[in-house]
Amino acid sequence: MAKTHKPRPSAQAKQRALIKHLRTHGSISAACEAVGCHRRTHYRWMESYESYRLDVEDALADFVDTLEQEIDRRAFHGVEEPVFFKDQQVGTIRKFSDQLAMFRLRALAPDRYCDRRQSIVQADVRHTGQIVLYMPHNGREPGQICAGK
Repeated sequence: MAKTHKPRPSAQAKQRALIKHLRTHGSISAACEAVGCHRRTHYRWMESYESYRLDVEDALADFVDTLEQEIDRRAFHGVEEPVFFKDQQVGTIRKFSDQLAMFRLRALAPDRYCDRRQSIVQADVRHTGQIVLYMPHNGREPGQICAGK
C-alpha cells in the first residue's frame, strides 16, 4: 500500500539520484550501488511510494527508448569499423547488423516477423495408478520403469 506522506529528505535525495542513474544505465543493482542504498530499500520504496514507483517506471522506459535508438542506429545506419593492412589503419567500413534489424522488426511487427510455429497435441490419457516416464535418447526403451535410478 502506497504511503501518502513523503520520505525523509535524505531518502528523497537518494531516490532522485537512483532514478537519474536508472534513466541512463537501466540497472537497479548498479543504481543502488551508485547512490549507496540496498536493493531491498529500493523495492521497499517501490511498494511504499507510488510517485517513486511511477518515476522508476518512467526512467526505465526512457532507458529502453535509448536502447532502441542504439539498436536502430547499429541496424539501419551502421557502425564504422577500422580496416587494417599490415598493422596500419587504411580506412573504415560501415557494418550493419541484420540480427538487430530482425529483433527490431519482430518487436514492432510480430504478426509478420515472428516465428509461426504451431503444435497440435492429441493424447489419450488413462490413469493406471502408475507413473511411467519415457524420455527419448535416455538409453531406455519406451515404457521401461526406472526404480530408484
